[in-house]
Amino acid sequence: RAYWVDGSRRLLVAIGIAVLGVVLAAWNPGANTYFIFAAFFAGLAHRTFVGAVFGLSVIGGLLVVASVAFAPQPHFWGPALIGLVGLGLLGVDQRRRAQSHANLRLARAEVETLARIAERDRIGRELHDLLGQSLSVVALKAELARLGLKCGGAPAQRAERLWQTEP
Repeated sequence: RAYWVDGSRRLLVAIGIAVLGVVLAAWNPGANTYFIFAAFFAGLAHRTFVGAVFGLSVIGGLLVVASVAFAPQPHFWGPALIGLVGLGLLGVDQRRRAQSHANLRLARAEVETLARIAERDRIGRELHDLLGQSLSVVALKAELARLGLKCGGAPAQRAERLWQTEP
């Protein structure tokens, strides 16, 4: 469940897992794994490094309470402390990577949108240019027809001259 929630709710789940480790430390020396598991989610909980360090400090404080109160042996707190630091930093890195991937997906979507807009603009310019060229040819032929009527000559010759002015 802790993987699917975000922010302070994830930190609360991580603290809950660590509290479970404190409770179980009195009966089970393997309860130190709860602290390791909680450390990963505490590191994953915050967007900033300072927030993640705060979450890891809370989990570390609970580890100290469990170690002093129930299991002062180094085989309890040693692996838990190593896991707290190692997996806590791994959680921080995982959060950073997830944020980078989200930013990359957003940038790719923006690039795709800009490419579509550029393509639409290009097509619009081409249509505008084609329409303008066609209208220019019509205007030129109309002018030539007017001049051909003024010049005189056989109608067939005038028509032939008009058709020779194709663009």
